[in-house]
Order: sequence, then C-alpha cells, then structure tokens
Amino acid sequence: MSSSKLLYFSTTKFDGKSANEVHVIKMCNALNKFCDIKLFGIYQGKESSEITNEHGVDNINISLFKYSSNLFYYFWCFFQLLMSAGVVYSRSVIIGFFSTILNKKTIVELHYLPLKESYSHKILSFLARNKKIAFVCITDALKVDFVEYYTPKSKNVYVMPDAADFPSTREKYIKSDRLIVGYVGSFNKGKGVDLILKVAKDLSGVDFHLVGGSDDQIRELKEQFGSLENVVFHGRKRSKDVSGYINSFDVCLLPNSKKVFTHGDHSQTLDIGKYTSPLKLFEYMAHKKVILCSKLSVLEEVISNSSVYFFDSDSASSMKENLLIALNDKSSSEVANNSYNLFKENYTWEKRAGKILRLVKNV
Repeated sequence: MSSSKLLYFSTTKFDGKSANEVHVIKMCNALNKFCDIKLFGIYQGKESSEITNEHGVDNINISLFKYSSNLFYYFWCFFQLLMSAGVVYSRSVIIGFFSTILNKKTIVELHYLPLKESYSHKILSFLARNKKIAFVCITDALKVDFVEYYTPKSKNVYVMPDAADFPSTREKYIKSDRLIVGYVGSFNKGKGVDLILKVAKDLSGVDFHLVGGSDDQIRELKEQFGSLENVVFHGRKRSKDVSGYINSFDVCLLPNSKKVFTHGDHSQTLDIGKYTSPLKLFEYMAHKKVILCSKLSVLEEVISNSSVYFFDSDSASSMKENLLIALNDKSSSEVANNSYNLFKENYTWEKRAGKILRLVKNV
C-alpha cells in the first residue's frame, strides 16, 4: 500500500451533527497512520483543520467542495476521480458507480440497503454485477440480506463492525455524589431517548445525564415529559469532548428501538434498525463502562450477557428493572472489564483500518 493512495469519498456534511461524520473522520485518521489517504467531502463552514480539531485527530489531507448542491458535488467528485490515482473507498454507491466505470479499484462500504424504489437500489444492483469491486458490510445481518437480495458476483464481501478510539481523557466532567446514568448520541426517532425519560420519572434517586440532541429536540422532550429534577440535558458536544462525560457515568445506556432512522431522514422512510452498528456502543466499551442496552440480534453480533446488561427493547419496565440490577450488581465491574477486553482485541479504529488495508490488496 505504500506506493498507492487511498481516496476516501464521503457525502457527509461536516457540521458536527451526525455519527456518519464521526465514523468517516475516525476511520480516515486510523488509515492515515498506515497509508497515504485523501478525504473528499462537503464544506459546511469549517476548514479541514477545524474539522480535525473538533474530533481530536491528527491532520488529515481533506479536500472540501465549497458549494451546497449535491448534484454539483457529484460532478466534482467525478472530476477528482479522473484526475487522481489510487484505490477508491466510499460509503456512496454513486461514487462507487463513477469509480467502476472509470475502471478504478473500488471498495464500497454499506451501512444499510437502499429502498427498492430508489435510484441507489438500481445503482447497487449494477455494482453487484461487477466481479472486481469489494464490499464492506457493517454487520452480519446486512451482509446476509445484501447477498440474498443482490447476489453479488464479487467474492470480496466482508463484515466490519464500527469501532472506537481509546478514551482521550480520564477526567470526569460531571461531579456528583449521586448515581449517574448517562446516554451519549443522537436524539433521532428509534434511539430510545423517550424511554430513558420514562424510566427517569420512576427513579428519582438516580441522576440521568443526556449528551446530544438539537435545541429543538431537547425543548420538545421537556414539553412532553415536563420538568424532571434528576435529568440534565447537555446538548451536542464535540467528538473529542465526549470522553469526559462517559467517564462520569456509572451506567451507560444504549436503548435502541427495533426501528432506527438515520440523521436527516425526516420522513422516516429508511429503517436501519436491523443493520445498525452503533458507534456509542464501542465508545462505551472503550471506556470500560457498565452498559445497559436493548437486546437486539444485531447488537448480539458483538456483545453478550457476559459483557453488557440487556433489557427488552422498547420496554420501559424492562429497562428500569435491568438498570437497577446493573446498578446494584457487585460483579458489574467484571462485566465492564469483559466488554473493554472485547473492544481492545477487536474493535479499535486501528484494527479496522488494518482489515481495510488487507482488503485493498485483494481488490
């Protein structure tokens, strides 16, 4: 790989609001340690140095398209593909299409399957007929459905779950003598934030700290649930500042519903719940924290009863019951340690980058 360049094309708008952005930046930062990589993305008022600083990563070679039109962005990407040499990596099937018709080595990473009536479905069907392209699926469940629905001719179809970095700090941003239960992440439908507030109403002796969400989302939740003295909303924080909050939590929550919708999917037409690989799960694991999460088959690809505490998804009573178990279990530190060891051995960004670079050699 030393003589080749990796060209990572992203359709992410770097505005600090999505897990997609965190994934792309962290992945490129890890790859940057082992190979020559260039990231292409959409400008949202922040220069490349500001973007990397917000995520607490080293300087990455980023080229930003400074116009808002998606159509023009794809034209720009096509031009960059024409002018640049290297292996192309992208989460966009459109970029994958451009790359293959230009006869470039191409890897497409899938986080969900497109709707059947969409143009993305037609493009992915075209890509699946190409023997030379490689595919990375975020979960086993996604790979199974991709192979079943699209019957790819390529033998290079791999599963690579999400990942995390080791904590950026050991400092605790929240000081309290009370038990602290915390959540970090999106407030989008399907993420279970409403479930947390239902449980918080019944557990006044425990403090709940929620990191994430827009001002509008927080206001709507306050209007819906009223004033809860044991709930603190911290709003969105920079990626590099999240560790200080997670360090403060006695139990970390991951209350995903069976149906989860992506950032920006206001119509809620694309359900990714079956395939999701939540970044926050791996971040919690990296911090060696006690984790309470929904019992979903897609999450059980990574974790088990020996590494987390489960509750029945979408059930406030089950969440409350198992939260109390997690808070009072004398062996909870052992469970957290099992989770951390699982992360350390399998789910760091650098380990994921190593797998991708090995894949590059097979394309």
